[in-house]
Parts: sequence; structure tokens; C-alpha cells
Amino acid sequence: MPTLTTEIKYNGDRRRFTELVEDAYAVLVNSLCHIAKCSKLDLDKLGYFSERMIEHLPAITSLVLHSERASRLHSSLLYKCALSLTNLHITTIDANMIFLDLEGNSVVYPNLKCLQIHNDYMEIEDSVSLPEAVPFPKLKSLGVYSVFPFTDDATFQADSNSLEYLNIYADYETVTMLNNSRRFQNIAKHLKKVVIQEEEDIDGNGLSDVPKTIMDKFIAKLAGSAHYLGLLATPVATSFIDVATVQHHNFENTRILDVRHTPLSLFKVLQLLKALPSLSKLFCGNGYLGSELDCMPFVELPDYVANTYGNSGKCLYELRIKYIRYLSDMISAEYVMLLALASPKVCLLGATEATALAHQTEMTRMLHRGPFSKYASQLRRLIE
Repeated sequence: MPTLTTEIKYNGDRRRFTELVEDAYAVLVNSLCHIAKCSKLDLDKLGYFSERMIEHLPAITSLVLHSERASRLHSSLLYKCALSLTNLHITTIDANMIFLDLEGNSVVYPNLKCLQIHNDYMEIEDSVSLPEAVPFPKLKSLGVYSVFPFTDDATFQADSNSLEYLNIYADYETVTMLNNSRRFQNIAKHLKKVVIQEEEDIDGNGLSDVPKTIMDKFIAKLAGSAHYLGLLATPVATSFIDVATVQHHNFENTRILDVRHTPLSLFKVLQLLKALPSLSKLFCGNGYLGSELDCMPFVELPDYVANTYGNSGKCLYELRIKYIRYLSDMISAEYVMLLALASPKVCLLGATEATALAHQTEMTRMLHRGPFSKYASQLRRLIE
């Protein structure tokens, strides 16, 4: 490791001495970036940083910035790095600072591909109305881990096929705004991975307050092309399931569906498998048979599922049910075996080792006698 040395003599001019120290520190940071071949700057880890040091920085491609409110230092730093940045991770309650300098001029990030915005504070500034200039023409990944801070859709002015990953906390206002956005409609056609979580707006309105017609329209627009859907807000997940299974909207691109906070009956799972023929992974909440199957005689269930849903889940190989361990061993085993009749590749449901062993014991018993015995050769993979 090369040794960097510098000598600074104090001549009684405190201001000039401070400037010399800052210049030396800036040169050191610059040198370390080049030695490590690193173009990432994390101000929290750096410990000390001043506006004077900005001019010495190399081209920064990745910036991690924690700023409670806009300051000249942080605004100058963003302006300096805007042309070279490809990744920006910022924690702030003043989202204006990302797009506008302190004079109110637009800041454009022509090469930015990944933007993450966090809000660690209990309050949030007034929502931001973005400038007309396209701030992120090449943005591929957008994560907003707090209240969505924008009142309009200028974030989605990127090339229509640019944005591939979207992770946002949505509230009533966000759904309404995006639902009415032509820009977002064009962007949504090219999304590959979508994660939606819930956040109440300033008036306390959550996603459960969004009218069903608006939510269904939002889901149909949002989920049409995505391969991965993480619908971690129950109102969104419920709407998606309804749009897919009842309204028969085409979601043939969906490969992975994560609705881990939403309970799903076996009947709903079977309907989903039939509606999503390309589904390979499904993560859901509490598993139960559901009233539609509860009212059917037990001896008729295997034949009904095999005849109605047989091979519907031909691509499904992983199903994780968050709370299946709370069902009785017999009901859990019945659930697994009925599902397996519709999903010839499913072997594991993500149960704990102890639960899985109890399931296998019960399934072994049920395969030797009763209505499942005629499907023993098909289901034997579950206990081997």
C-alpha cells in the first residue's frame, strides 16, 4: 500500500490553515479512490466533508448521501456528480434537493440507472412537483422506501423501455396519480420486477380506501408485463388475485408472485395456477382449504382437483406458505397433496423440518388408504 504524506505548517492564519487542511484531505480522498480503483462515495463513512473538497473529487459513479434537509454542500455535491452518477442512494425528507439546486435550476442525471430514496424521519416535506426537464433518461431501477414524494409523474419521463424495476410504498394519492398517467402506462409495459408496499397518506387514507374499480385498473396496468410481482400490501394482492382469476386478465408473463402478507385458500391458489400458466414460484400467507372445498365431501376432493385443475401448475416448483405450520398435520397434508395433484413439479412448501416430517408421516398414511391411494404413484415424490 503506498504511503501518502503531506506537511502543513501553521503560520497564524487560521482560515488559510483550515483551507490547506481541507485541500490536503480532499487530495487524500481522491488518491485513495484511485488507489482502490473505487468510484463510490459514502459520506457517512467518510466522516468529514466540506464544499471546498468537491472540486478535488474524481468522477463519482455511486453516491450514498444522508441529508435531513437540503444544504449548499449536498446540493453542490449532487450537481458536481450528476453527469457521472449511475447509482444514487439518498436519505432525506426534502426530495427537492435531488432535482433542483439551491437556485432552483433543474439537475439532470443523464447516466443514472439506479435511484433509491429513503425517509427515516417521522415527518415529510410537502410533495415535490418535478421540473419539466427529464431528470433520469436512462433510469432502470427506482426504489422509494417511504411515502412516494412526487405529486406528478415526471419521474417516469425516462425512455419508455428504460425502467425495469420499481419498488414503491403506495398510498391513495400515489395510486390515483399513477393510474391517470400516460407516461406511467408506457413505462409499465416494460417493467420486469414490481414491488408494492402500503403507506397511508397525510389524511390517513390507505390502499384499502381506494375504490375497487381504480385499484383493479391500476393492477392491470402495473402487472401486465412483470416477471416478478411482490404485492406486499394486502389490498393490492387481493385486487390482483381478483383481476387474474375472476376478470381473467392476461398475466402470462408472471413467473414469481409474492403475496406473503395475504392469506390464500387452496381454492384461490388453484384458481391462480390456472390463471397464471407460467408461474414458477408462489409465496403466500396463511393456507387453508376455503369454504368452496370445505363443503365438498373429503372422498371427492382428490378427483375434483385432479379433473378440474390437473396440470394447471405445470411450471410451479416452489410454493411457500407462511403459516401452514399452524394447521393440523392432517389438514396440512391434505392441502399439500391436493395442490400436488395440480402441480406435478411441487415437492417442497417451505415448511420447517419438524413440520415437514409430520406432514410426510401423515401423507404416507393417506397414500396407503383412502381417496388419495389411487394417485399414490403421482404423489409419492412428496414423501421420498
